Parts: sequence; structure tokens; C-alpha cells
Amino acid sequence: MADFRYRATTSDGRRVQGFLNANNAGEAKKALTVLASRRNLKIDQLEKQSIFMYRAKGKYGEKVKGEQRAFSRTELQQALSSLDYSDIKIEKKLFGNIGGVSKDEIAQFLSLCSDLLKENLPFEEILGLIASDTQNMVLKSTVREIMKDLKDGKDGQEVFGKHQNIFGKFPAYMMGIATTSGNMQAIFESTAKFISRTQEFNKKVKNAIFMPAFTLGVVIVGLLYYMISIIPGTSVIFRQMGKPIPPLTQFTLDTVEFLTAYWVYLTIGFAIPVIAGLIFGRTEKGKIFFAKMKFKYPVIGRLIHNNAIEVFARVFQSLYSGAGANITVIRIASEASSNYYMERQIKDIAIPMMLKEGRGLVESFVATNVFTPTAISRFKSGEESGSLQMNARQLADYYEADNTYAMERLLNAINVGTALIITVAMLFLTLVSSETVIF
Repeated sequence: MADFRYRATTSDGRRVQGFLNANNAGEAKKALTVLASRRNLKIDQLEKQSIFMYRAKGKYGEKVKGEQRAFSRTELQQALSSLDYSDIKIEKKLFGNIGGVSKDEIAQFLSLCSDLLKENLPFEEILGLIASDTQNMVLKSTVREIMKDLKDGKDGQEVFGKHQNIFGKFPAYMMGIATTSGNMQAIFESTAKFISRTQEFNKKVKNAIFMPAFTLGVVIVGLLYYMISIIPGTSVIFRQMGKPIPPLTQFTLDTVEFLTAYWVYLTIGFAIPVIAGLIFGRTEKGKIFFAKMKFKYPVIGRLIHNNAIEVFARVFQSLYSGAGANITVIRIASEASSNYYMERQIKDIAIPMMLKEGRGLVESFVATNVFTPTAISRFKSGEESGSLQMNARQLADYYEADNTYAMERLLNAINVGTALIITVAMLFLTLVSSETVIF
């Protein structure tokens, strides 16, 4: 989100100014229109905070340069002059936050905060160290802005909530909670673990899908080239010699003729379901349907399901002791699971059962049909013994280890399958080629 500053005139002629956050100028103008009507203000000016790059000479003649957020070039010029800077040159950065902050950098930021909090360093000092050390200018600027807002006494959730576009909705929410809880270090550590595990799992899933898809694509391209460019020429030679065309060569020719004659219909037949699926996937029912189907994918569906439960349990464990009501903890954990079906089942079934019907946590979780028997067993044991937090952590650790081993086995199986696909393709090409010699 971006910061905006407005200047206005009250009904009695006084000049006032204020600040607001919005995703873009359009949203800022709408919010400002509502504010002006409520407070009877006449809006004179609306300015968006931008990023400026500056170069100058310091108090002792040393060269300094950097980036700074400001509402105007003049405002930054005055601020730098007050620091005894001279020969100041300021340019507006045209592409504000281009480059962004990667998930790995966010996880590193959270891990550093957690480690330094263990050493009992003040949070403000930790942010200062990170801001001065990081090479990512977007992260540097963001951390400095967080420092300023916290120093001004703003609420932690408001401060980090402004930067959802940098950190992500859930990490920003967790960091906001951490600043007002008595367990900041544990929440930062848990959030870093959550991001790292999610990144690691997503990378392995992408590798598991990309490798066979890429291999299959290369094989198909090779086969099509052979079928379209080489086989027809070979068949002409056989006809000129008055010999019958070999079986595999004839089959290949028939396939090429079929594809050539009906490629338009085949393309339409493939495109219609894809387009319909994309349109349906944007609806509420479609989001739930496809999220549910992820749990039913062959082989990898079990890993996706277990990973969602692991994330839910890890977030539940980190917030259970210091995030207020249990209902809030369950809601946040469901949103963090990254599966819309699981989130809706928990919000639409489990939470209403607990609030309206007074049902227990385990009974409500069973009704959602999204938790495995192992997960239900751990939550049940924790509810009965009064150690839900410990059992949730054990569940998360169990599924982390289980998914790690299962993913390794899956990648090994995919490597074998990929080699088999290549072998079959090469065998087919060899047999087709050998026919020209035999016949």
C-alpha cells in the first residue's frame, strides 16, 4: 500500500493536513471524498509519497547517496539540508519498488529478527542493523519506514499492515501481532519457518512437475519433427520403388494425416475445457472445487494435503498461547494453510459449530473432513491433556519429516519415469528407422 498526504480547509477557514493509506490514487480519492463529507472539509491537495534518489556531500565533504521516501522533492531537499548536506542532487525514482523483495529475503529478515531477539537486543536496534546491512533497496526503505512509524507510536498491526504488498498478507499480520505480544521472538521464528517451508515445498512441487513436463515437451517436439519432416519423404521413396510402406511408417503417416485434417477441431476441443475451467475457477464454487481437487491429485495430492495441515498446525502452535481467543487463532491458521477449500471448511463449519453450538475443537475439526486421522488424533490428545500447543508442534514436525521423505521418493520415481519416457521414444524412432532397412 502507498502513503498519501492531503491538505484541506475546514469550514471555519483553518488549514489542516492528514495522512491515509491506499493501494492506488483512485482508492485514496474515494476514501478522501468520504472523509471530506464527514468532516466538512474542502480538499486542496492530495500527494502520493514517492521514492527519491539523492547524491550529496556530507558535513565533512564525504560523498553520500541513497534513497528516501518523501511527498515532494522540496521536502526532501529541506530535510537533507538540515543534516548539513551540500551539493544535493535529487531524482525521482521512476519505478518505485521495482525488483521487490523475494520470499527468501523475507524469511531471512524474520530469522535475523528472531536470532537477535534471542540475544535480547531491542527491536528498534535490530531493525536499524538490518536496514544498514541489507543490499535490497526496497527492503531497506521499508524497514526504515517501519522504524519511523513504530518510533511515532503507531500500532504494530497498522505499521506492518501497510506493507502487505512487500511481506505478504499473512507474514505482515503475524509481524504486527508479534509487536504487541509477549512472545515476539517465537512468533518471528515460527513465521520464518512457515515461509521457508512453504518456499521449499513449492520449489520441490514445481521441480516435480517441470521436469517431466519439459521432458515430455522435448520428446513430443522431436517426434513431431520426425513425423512431419522425415517420414513423408521416406514413404515417397517406397512408393517410387513400388514397395509396400512398412507398418510403423504407415501408422505414422496416418497419424500425421489425421492431425493435419482435424487440428482445428482438436485445438478447439482442448481449448474449450481449459477456458471453461479458468472461468469457473474464478467463481467461489470453482475456487473451492479446484482447491479440493488438489488433495485428490495422484501421488502428489497427499503431499499437498499434509503440507496444508503442517502449516495450519505450525501457525496454530505459534499463536495459541499469545494471540487472544482460540477462534481467532483457528481463523488465522486456516488462512495460512494456502488451500481455499480447507480454509472455507474450517470457517464455514468448524468455527460456527464452536461458536453457535458450543462444540469442542476436535469434534468441530472432524466435521470439516479436511483433517487426516493422524491430525485428529494429535489434536484430541492435546485437548484431553491440556497441551494443544505442544501437540500441534509435534504434528507439524511429523508432517514436515514425512513430506520430506515422501518428496524425495517422488522425485526419484519421477526421474525413473522420465528416463522411461525417453527410452520409449528412442525405441519408437529406432524401430521406425530400422523398417527402411528391413523392407
